[in-house]
Parts: sequence; C-alpha cells; structure tokens
Amino acid sequence: MNYELAKQLKDAGFPMKEATEQQIKDSSTDIIRFVTSKAWFIVPTFEELIEACGAQFDTLYQADRFKWVAHDGALITQRYTGATPTEAVAKLWLALNKK
Repeated sequence: MNYELAKQLKDAGFPMKEATEQQIKDSSTDIIRFVTSKAWFIVPTFEELIEACGAQFDTLYQADRFKWVAHDGALITQRYTGATPTEAVAKLWLALNKK
C-alpha cells in the first residue's frame, strides 16, 4: 500500500496500531511513518480491511492483469479499483466511511 492511501485511511479514522520497536527492527510487518508523526504505524492487511468493511463488502475480482475491483453490497453497486486487492478494498472502506 502506498503512503497516500495509507494516510487517507488514517485520516478517515481507520484504526491503525502503533508499531513496536521489534516490528520496526524486524521489518516483517508493513509499517509506515506519516510526515506529521514521530510514531510508526502498522499498515492494515487485506483481511483487516475486508473485516472492517463488514456486510457492506460484496465482491472482489481481478478485472485484468493490472486492475482489481471491489464492490459494495448496495442495490446500486459501486466499483472501487486498485492495482492490488488490498488497494481496491481500502478504497471501498474509504467510500463506506466518508464523513
């Protein structure tokens, strides 16, 4: 996940956990530090994003080699695209949590 999308999630209220010193040293977890923060945060996983969308998540499919599409569960289904499944579902979560 790129910096801008991770920042959008954090700014929209996605509950990102602060990374521990061990996680920062290991680099086994995707972590990011935002310009305005001294802390490092764990980037949400695909599974966490799906879970956060809840029942409003409907489907995810690969439209072509470079594009994934996530749909919400509304009667008039919206499409949210990304280069990866995680990116598409992150955009869906953002749309579902607009303020």
